[in-house]
Amino acid sequence: MSHIVTLKDVKMQDKDVLKAACERLGLRMQEGSHKVYSRTVEGVGVFLPNWKYPAVVKADGTVDIDNYNGAWGKMEEFDRLAQAYSTEAVRAAAWQQGHCVTETFNEISREVELCILVE
Repeated sequence: MSHIVTLKDVKMQDKDVLKAACERLGLRMQEGSHKVYSRTVEGVGVFLPNWKYPAVVKADGTVDIDNYNGAWGKMEEFDRLAQAYSTEAVRAAAWQQGHCVTETFNEISREVELCILVE
């Protein structure tokens, strides 16, 4: 049986940051009503690779997903979105304060490292 999960520990409240994260990963996003298994969820749908249903970011920043324990999509794809969102959120906050940001990606650990130059 499928279960829709609301990820409350993951907050994606800034649509501009979400858009930047989706652009970074080449993902399509669409605002509106989205079918997630047996429910319709309002918000911004992010269409992850090989997922049956979109991840839906709701107005409060929480995310509804249903990947049927991996049968309808790999959780790693959502994790990539969450990482990209976090990276873009830090980058945006630093830029808003006038700081320069450089980024490196470790292919082995799959970690992103941001260096923020504060003068």
